[in-house]
Amino acid sequence: MTFSLLLPACSDSGGGPLDPSATDASTTAGDATTAPGTTAPGTTAEPTTAVPTTDGTTSTSTSTSTSTTDPGTTTGPACPAGDEGCPCDGGACGDGLVCEDEVCVPLAASCGDGKVDPGEACDDGNTIDTDACTAVCADAICGDGIVQEGVEACDDGNGDDGDDCSSMCALASCGDGVLQDGEACDDGNDDDTDDCLATCMAATCGDGAVHAGVEDCDDGNADDTDECPSTCLAAECGDGFVQAGVEACDDGNDVDTDACLPTCVAASCGDGVVQAGVEECDDDNDVNTDACAACKTAECGDGFVQAGAEQCDDGNVVGGDGCEADCTLACGNDCWGEAGCMTAGGRCIRFTCTPGNASATACDSCFGWQPISYDEWMNQGYCSDVTTKYRQVHNTETRCGQAPMCCSDPASCGGGDNAWHFHDGVNNRYVGPCLGCANDMNCTFWNGVDDGSYTRITACEKM
Repeated sequence: MTFSLLLPACSDSGGGPLDPSATDASTTAGDATTAPGTTAPGTTAEPTTAVPTTDGTTSTSTSTSTSTTDPGTTTGPACPAGDEGCPCDGGACGDGLVCEDEVCVPLAASCGDGKVDPGEACDDGNTIDTDACTAVCADAICGDGIVQEGVEACDDGNGDDGDDCSSMCALASCGDGVLQDGEACDDGNDDDTDDCLATCMAATCGDGAVHAGVEDCDDGNADDTDECPSTCLAAECGDGFVQAGVEACDDGNDVDTDACLPTCVAASCGDGVVQAGVEECDDDNDVNTDACAACKTAECGDGFVQAGAEQCDDGNVVGGDGCEADCTLACGNDCWGEAGCMTAGGRCIRFTCTPGNASATACDSCFGWQPISYDEWMNQGYCSDVTTKYRQVHNTETRCGQAPMCCSDPASCGGGDNAWHFHDGVNNRYVGPCLGCANDMNCTFWNGVDDGSYTRITACEKM
């Protein structure tokens, strides 16, 4: 800025003005010259100031300022800082403008400017990749390789359902319906009764889940002795597994003759089934006096007296020990008893009673004894030998006469008739001697035929 000093005009004697050329002051602003008392274009007049001088007088000064506008131009209203084409406001500009060389100029279109320009799907004015508009101004989608926050669990940029991130941008997991590494199957459900468990393992027997239509049971163990064996079929007799507390055995078959019956009961003597190689017979009882004794065919010498077949059985076939080798008793001293008695002629006999129409079989019900025939009685010495024995025991007492056959003792066969019964092969004969007649030894005292039901005494012989 240039200042001009204005001094009052003075005369050299009375104070008149000086030479005009001396009183005019010039002000120069740049290359322009302004006449005294005027303001040059583009300048501003300042107040006049009195300045004391050394000789006691006062001078005044006026200051002017010069703008930055070139001389000869016209200026309008001031340009707001920060607006387009105006000076920057401390380096900042309004929306859509950028400060270049201290002047605000329009910002070139670009992603991130907050405006959706041609070629952009979106523009949210930021560079955040994890929101709905990516940093490249594209809509966030599954498969773009960017995990959209709050929307996607993962995004590996591919459509491969077999890796850790599915094509739906969900983390791979059991039950998502996609077969992943480490999974045997994945059917997308949590049903443990189908082919694929909720753990994505293939259904198998022993996994603890009952496979519908395939398994009866599945208790998750390999114990074959409980209600569900390792076959996952309900335990039952015949499956080959011994169910604890229920079965004694289980050989997996329905064979009756082995060591385990089809009922899963251990074979034993008396169960009614002949165990091959072990038993000779099995009549389903524990009776040892029948034809099957201790599951062996009854025989003389087995130690069991077979009813109707043996008189005795001392476990051997040695005679002379009270039980003969044929399991008959040695001849005893009771002529009516099971062992009979011995005659003087060395015959072991036994008395019994028989009706005429049964004399041929009179001794059959008395085991081990044979009937004495009519011929033996009459012609072979039996009459006198047997009658002598009778007289020694009963003298002239009579026996039988409607008495039961095979009387067990003389008393039960008491009373009765005087005659004897013997069969001649065709008819029954009643003969002598007369039992009630003293000292009678006449074998033909009677000698008639009687095939009726009348009971008389007869004699059996042990053979």
